Amino acid sequence: MVGFDRGGSYPKVFSALRERGVDWITYRRAPLVPPTVTPEIHLTEVDGKYLSYNIADEIVEVNGYGQARQLSLYQSDKVVFQILTSDIRSDSVDLLRALRARWRIENTFKYAEEHHGIHWLCSYEMEELPDNTLVDNPVRIKARSEYKTAEAALARAKELLGAEVSSSTSSTANDHETVIAELKAFVATAENDLEKAKLALVGIPARLPRNEIHPGLTREKPRIERRALQMVCRLLAYNAELDLARRINAYLGDDDEYRGITRNLLHLGGTITFTPKAITVNLNQPDPPRLARALGLLVEEINHKSPHLPGDGRPIVYVLKARTN
Repeated sequence: MVGFDRGGSYPKVFSALRERGVDWITYRRAPLVPPTVTPEIHLTEVDGKYLSYNIADEIVEVNGYGQARQLSLYQSDKVVFQILTSDIRSDSVDLLRALRARWRIENTFKYAEEHHGIHWLCSYEMEELPDNTLVDNPVRIKARSEYKTAEAALARAKELLGAEVSSSTSSTANDHETVIAELKAFVATAENDLEKAKLALVGIPARLPRNEIHPGLTREKPRIERRALQMVCRLLAYNAELDLARRINAYLGDDDEYRGITRNLLHLGGTITFTPKAITVNLNQPDPPRLARALGLLVEEINHKSPHLPGDGRPIVYVLKARTN
């Protein structure tokens, strides 16, 4: 299945996908079409919670395409958005959640860029390579300019000749014939120049590697392997933070703010003590009681599985220190 944003909602594209046996799904562009069927409540379980969706599911006619499935989501007795799809088999809630999840991808990259610096360069060391980037050939540019000049000169010569032939302003017939002869010679010369300029273009490539035009020219290229390793580490950090946020929210129960709360908790103060038998992480207790309770329950959950560092058998024990007045 191919998913589109509203910008990709074109019946011609949908028809091409249908011919190739590929399903598609997209938001319907405004204005929305009033549903002709009564919406129904659908329940689905997500992360251990039951969510309800009020959806009108029907077959509609799409101009330039034909029949397609339309899903209209209601909130507070109003249609908030509509989905068009060629898939008539899949569950309506699954389709709705799949298309809405497209925004998760976009939001993920925005969040990872803002908080995990996936666009940052941690090293400015570069590899020096020959600059073989193809660019316009200056020799051909010059030859092309000369051809255009010769072409314009020929056109001007023919224009003057035509004007003189049709003119009767010369003082005598001999003068008239002399001017025409001179202009014919001018046209012949211009035609010869144009032919030379045309032949000069033959064999000159339109584009050349930059280091052929400027011998010895190089370009700097980031070290891709190091950059890729940095990206992997940053995405691992993002996923670890997301997993931690979800675990905290299991005790916090705040679907709107749990990511921001987790982000603030990452700056929680504390101390780490290394001993031969264990590594103890003492965390300062946050001020809000509901955060302290959620973090305390999460600490109990983590300690139950005795985590440890790779290659180090000592258990890591988390301790939430009580607040001191």
